[in-house]
Amino acid sequence: MSTWKTLSHLYTILLILSIFFLSSVPVRGATSLTTDDQINTAIDAGLAYLHNTMTRNDSGSGYWDTLYPEAATAFAVLAFEVQGHTADGDPEKDPYVDTVRRGLNFLLLTLRQQKINIQKAGDPDTNGNGFGLYPAQDDDEVNMYTAGIVLMALAACGTPDEKAAVGVEGVKGRSYRKIAQDMVDYLAWAQNDSPENARGGWRYSPNEDSSDMSVTQWPAIGMEAAETNWGVRVPDWVKSELAHFLSVMQDEDGGFSYIEPSSGGNIARTGAGIIGLLWTGKKTDDELIVKAERFIAEQWDSDHIGNLYAMYGVAKGSRLAQPEPIIHYGDYDWYQ
Repeated sequence: MSTWKTLSHLYTILLILSIFFLSSVPVRGATSLTTDDQINTAIDAGLAYLHNTMTRNDSGSGYWDTLYPEAATAFAVLAFEVQGHTADGDPEKDPYVDTVRRGLNFLLLTLRQQKINIQKAGDPDTNGNGFGLYPAQDDDEVNMYTAGIVLMALAACGTPDEKAAVGVEGVKGRSYRKIAQDMVDYLAWAQNDSPENARGGWRYSPNEDSSDMSVTQWPAIGMEAAETNWGVRVPDWVKSELAHFLSVMQDEDGGFSYIEPSSGGNIARTGAGIIGLLWTGKKTDDELIVKAERFIAEQWDSDHIGNLYAMYGVAKGSRLAQPEPIIHYGDYDWYQ
């Protein structure tokens, strides 16, 4: 499966997400508006569009009809959630609450069980129930991009103790928090453990013999959300293994390669690299992050600036940064 074939069907939802991070959003006929007004106008229009284009089912679920509906639906649900329209709201006062609940039900219906076992680096089964959970298209196709994105949407829903009303055995009747834990367990099990230059990363399917920087950010972002929002446990060795993969993939110039070391970095993969470094415990003054920041600054005028996929990674990494968010890449204020 081509990376760009996968990504092309995420761009519509990434467009909505990018609104939350980019300040200069042109609004036709509204050039006199302030930047904040432009952002809020664009967000309102984007959420209204998503609300009106959802496909709703009589079963109480709903989705966005693309080639990858799980990923599109998760991103759309997340767009509502980060603007305060969460599942614990009052649908009588906020019509978007019903949209979020329907989207979450759809995502829960896509989850499937996977038997998991001890890996070379450790045991992924944190709760000892013998399985993990993953979203599957057409009941069988697994995509590691989607798994992290769905987990991110679930962990932002605001109702960790609510019990799932739909889903297969292992999903229906269990709390969202417990479901999220089994999704984390699955991602830990799916982390690649060989060959050496792929160890600690992820690719399209679980336990492949190669990893890439584009895919790897999504399991990391999903697990970071579950860990931060709900205290879901991530095995320590998952971060240690990821740190190994990042050390292999970061070039001398600070950029992050794709699937082969020293194959050349770009802004998208380097934004993903910063996300991974931060999640494994690095701080903004760490040499590896400083080098990555320098690389992005030097590449700022490349084709990736303005590319929604690349800028999402840059924005996410900038805001996850500790102890303070990253504001500048060289002379460039990324938010502006």
